[in-house]
Amino acid sequence: MQTIRLSAKGQVVIPKEVREEFDLHEGDLLSVKIEGDSLILRKVKMGNWRRWGGILKGTSALKDHEREHKEEVEGEKGA
Repeated sequence: MQTIRLSAKGQVVIPKEVREEFDLHEGDLLSVKIEGDSLILRKVKMGNWRRWGGILKGTSALKDHEREHKEEVEGEKGA
């Protein structure tokens, strides 16, 4: 286990070895979950979302999907 420091802005640096192991790159999204006294970071798998986002951009289908996804994520936060 490695120890990292929290900056004055609330930022942390994920060690290079961890970024490589989890294939993390600048701009990747991470979800944060609280379990007891622990924080759990998970890489958000975008999969086809980016591809479909480009195809559906500006359509009501994309807006509906974004709303549903937001509700799903907010529901996970409450769980």
